[in-house]
Amino acid sequence: SATGNGSNSVTLGNTSITKTVLRGNVGIGTTSPITQLHVPGKVPTAAVGSVGTGLFPYSIYVQGRYAYVANRTSSTLQVFDVSNPAAPAVVGSVGTGIAPISVYVQGRYAYVANRTSNTLQVIDVSNPAAPAVVGSVGTGLLPYSVYVQGRYAYLANYNSSTLQVFDVSNPAAPAVVGS
Repeated sequence: SATGNGSNSVTLGNTSITKTVLRGNVGIGTTSPITQLHVPGKVPTAAVGSVGTGLFPYSIYVQGRYAYVANRTSSTLQVFDVSNPAAPAVVGSVGTGIAPISVYVQGRYAYVANRTSNTLQVIDVSNPAAPAVVGSVGTGLLPYSVYVQGRYAYLANYNSSTLQVFDVSNPAAPAVVGS
C-alpha cells in the first residue's frame, strides 16, 4: 500500500518515490528530483566486462556464478564463469545438436532446443568444466524456445506451430507427454 508524505511524495514500503507537482519531476531514492526522472547514483554507460563466444550466440541463461550460452554456429553449449563481471571466463563447453537456439537451466541440468536437428537435449552441468549430454528426444519442426518448471520442459516449435510438453524427471530419457 502507498502512504503520502505531504502533497509532494508517496512512500511504497521502504522506498520513497517523489513527484514534485510544480515542476513535474519524479525522483526515486530522493526527495528533491532535479530532472523529469531522477535516480541518484551511478548508472552504467558501458559493459563491465566481456568475453568472446564465437559467431551467433542465440540464448543465455544465468544460474549462480555461471552463464550458459547456446551458440548456433559452433553447435555448442558454452559455460562461462561470471562471478567476476569484469573478467568473465570460459569454463567449458559441449557439442549439441545442430543449431542450438534456446537454453534453460534448472538445478544440475541444462535443457537445449536444437533448431535444425529438431531435438531437445538434457545436459548435466554439475561439473561446469565438463558438461555432458545425458539425454535427447525428438521435437516438432524447428524448436524455438524451451522453458522448464519442475519435472516438465515446455518447448515451442516454430514451423510445426506447436507447444510440446516433455517429462524430464528421468534426464536420460525425456519423454513427450503432450503437444
